[in-house]
Amino acid sequence: MCLLLKAALVPVRCLFCVATKIYILIGVLFLIMGPYTLHSSSTYASTIAASADVAALVPKVLAGLGAVLIVLGILGHCGITTGSTILLNAFVLISITVLCLQIAIGILAMRQFRSMDDGLDAVNKGFRSSIKLYGKSNTVTRSIDHTQENLHCCGAEGKGDWDQLPKSCCQKYVSGECKVYYENGCGKALFTFLQSKMRTSSGFAYGATFFQLFGIVAAYLFIISG
Repeated sequence: MCLLLKAALVPVRCLFCVATKIYILIGVLFLIMGPYTLHSSSTYASTIAASADVAALVPKVLAGLGAVLIVLGILGHCGITTGSTILLNAFVLISITVLCLQIAIGILAMRQFRSMDDGLDAVNKGFRSSIKLYGKSNTVTRSIDHTQENLHCCGAEGKGDWDQLPKSCCQKYVSGECKVYYENGCGKALFTFLQSKMRTSSGFAYGATFFQLFGIVAAYLFIISG
């Protein structure tokens, strides 16, 4: 039975070796994507920092997952080529731990924004909180101005959120005086932007899960056959 299992594992061994290399490639990709995603969304996210913790967390988790996948790829490759059950056991243990963390973070993200309405309400609330700091905090002021100018919006749900409208709410100037202000609020546009970043990052993370599951099963089979 053991000989049959070992014979059956020959093609699996080849696939596992390929999978460990894919681990490393995906890990490098995640390491690049994490900081890039964080940088591209940081200005908008800081506008609603009080309510966008998950949006800021996802890129960091992605970069962290990338580093772990590189380590797992090296660990798995060394374990399978040397036949070391110690390395393979470490590979399985770390892989299971990482999967559990991915599931926990996924649940956290879903609980934060249980529905689109919940997410939009959180973003609007965060934006209104930031409006109170406008002119008092340079970071918040720059973030709000950047958001309103680039997303062509004003306030959380409209210009009524402002007691005194800032220049970044102006849509059209005539003779140096603002004649037309943006009517749309920034909340929905911000939520859509951050949601798209989270979906992209989460999609790549879920895609890596297939290779993680295959790696765990394959490594376990090698351990019990050895």
